[in-house]
Amino acid sequence: MKRVAIHKKEGGHYDDLEAIALTSIECLVALQKAQEQLESLIAALEERVDHMDSSVTRALGK
Repeated sequence: MKRVAIHKKEGGHYDDLEAIALTSIECLVALQKAQEQLESLIAALEERVDHMDSSVTRALGK
């Protein structure tokens, strides 16, 4: 609700519905960015686990 109030105050000409819509779009963009970051972190973690698995397998094979 704070962000809606900011849109109404700064935009000046936005009504309640427009301010809510702008806030919703901002939230969706933020969620999409967070999801992309999470996917990147998961990929990096999977790569590290694969590397560790290879290292352990080589160590056990010796």
